[in-house]
Amino acid sequence: MLPLDHIPFYDEDPDELALGFGKLGFTVSPPSRYTAPDHPDAEWRGRCIFTADGWLDLLFDENPRNPGAPMACLFRAPDLAAAIAEGAILNPGEPVRLERRWRGEADLPAESFVYAELRSRIAPVGLAVIAHAWPCVDVRTEWFEHANGARRIVGLIFGGEAPGPAAPSAGRLLDLSSLDYWSQAAFDAAFPGTRARRALRVTVDDLARTRAALAANGARFLEMEAGIAVPAQFGLTCGVLFRGG
Repeated sequence: MLPLDHIPFYDEDPDELALGFGKLGFTVSPPSRYTAPDHPDAEWRGRCIFTADGWLDLLFDENPRNPGAPMACLFRAPDLAAAIAEGAILNPGEPVRLERRWRGEADLPAESFVYAELRSRIAPVGLAVIAHAWPCVDVRTEWFEHANGARRIVGLIFGGEAPGPAAPSAGRLLDLSSLDYWSQAAFDAAFPGTRARRALRVTVDDLARTRAALAANGARFLEMEAGIAVPAQFGLTCGVLFRGG
């Protein structure tokens, strides 16, 4: 099954979103710029957060539908054409090619991507398959180091929602264990005031280090049996669950 590659956010101010993640102890990349070789006038700006396994893409959107919250999951395929053929029942879209570069990092090579949306309803957010180098060829080592000890983006938690009708079929292609479904009551207890009812799942090296990083910036958090639950704050409309491991 294809593993989770990354989770995009869309916001009218990715820099403010980056500051919010910074207050939760994440290291954020310099400003990014995506272009599309097949559409020379297209451009997408943002920032990224990288861990040893998985990353977040904080992208500009002039009219975001759900700012400050995760809006999709992309699963990494070694061969996009083969993944599309295997997932034909999931109604894949046409492949889209992208290239990424960084402001002020001219010595780094461009990273190339090709992805295809899966248009069948699988989860409460859109899903896609993507092919690119991993680890990314354009990322500096220090961008993987986080004050909160983050080491893996595990996936998402949805509160009071359910998988889509295509989830059983998709589960033969994608590792859907990255998507967790909690009752609305359980979610609200862990992440009070988090209106998006979505939360990132993040594995860390040491929960004591995570507590210290959160406390240093005045972040609100709850000690849960499941880990350290951080409700929406600092411009984020989603929660974050940090777990040891």
